[in-house]
Amino acid sequence: MKQPIASSRKRRVWRITQDAPLGKYVDPNEEAAGSPLPQERFEPGWRQSSFDLAYGLDVSEAGETVPDDVMDELFRKPAR
Repeated sequence: MKQPIASSRKRRVWRITQDAPLGKYVDPNEEAAGSPLPQERFEPGWRQSSFDLAYGLDVSEAGETVPDDVMDELFRKPAR
């Protein structure tokens, strides 16, 4: 049985990072030896908003309202 021939080519991986948002090829062996992977940042989204609304966020509505005739014009049912 033949032994597989070790390739002399470097292995490259396509990575998208904060420094390269469109991506770039990197050597995974160099990354492992370098600095640790950057930590993912948490961006509040719909979950945080839902939590705030459910558990005590103060919400105030503006006093201005849209007149009824403008609402009817904007959201009238399409003619069939």
